[in-house]
Amino acid sequence: MLGKLFKHEWKDSFLFMLILNGSILILSILGAFFFNSIDISEIDYERPFQGLMYGTYMLVYVVGIFVLFIGSTIYFYVRFFKNMYTDQGYLMHTLPVTEHELIFSKLSVAMIWKIISAIVVTFGLELIAYSISKDIIPALREIKEEILRLGVEPVRLSLIIILSLLLALGYALYTYLLGYASVSIGQFAVKNKVIASVGAFLGIRLIVRFIRNLITVSVGSMSYTRLLMYSASRIDDHALLVAVAISNIMIYIVCAVLYLITHMIMKNRLNLE
Repeated sequence: MLGKLFKHEWKDSFLFMLILNGSILILSILGAFFFNSIDISEIDYERPFQGLMYGTYMLVYVVGIFVLFIGSTIYFYVRFFKNMYTDQGYLMHTLPVTEHELIFSKLSVAMIWKIISAIVVTFGLELIAYSISKDIIPALREIKEEILRLGVEPVRLSLIIILSLLLALGYALYTYLLGYASVSIGQFAVKNKVIASVGAFLGIRLIVRFIRNLITVSVGSMSYTRLLMYSASRIDDHALLVAVAISNIMIYIVCAVLYLITHMIMKNRLNLE
């Protein structure tokens, strides 16, 4: 049954997410052709029309990325609310499935689309960067040499990269679970459940931020900057590794709490409209 839930969620969200991701991909390809045909250094001075095209394109591209990530997140929030706590919820909650399966099917599809979107945006940005400067390989070598010059050990660098990817995944998971938990908490309101959900969303974010800052201070740093930099000429890779590891632990604990809140409300206090 879990497979059927997953298939249904994927099918219903496919067209909308395909349009969003396809739009960014098309914009990236058009941008690559545009930047490949001009000299960036001459845009603002000798070719004002190209400067206007450049500015317009960049504005559209940035707005497109914003719509892709923010818009898709809101889209999955709305889907969760409609499927779980409106008239559609009567059908969903009478299926022979557990609350875990309902949450997991929606969360897994949302996360897959988030990863796809990240890949699309990364590919698009690299395509544009390559069209602007085709010497990307030497540039990457220079970056590697600069990192080594700053004293970062290769083993620690690999761990930092892996933990950073896990952290990015954790933040994506947190983003969706924050919405799911907020929507669920909003069901306690007799009226204006949407407003109550927004209030819960903002409240949870403030609490999470407060706890994060409190833990950061408790480990001896008032900001991540002091953890990241040891001096102006050398990166404290050990401190950076510790900072990323602590961030991972914190974000996944928060995700677990938000998941449990969502599950408990769905199981014990279902209040459908």
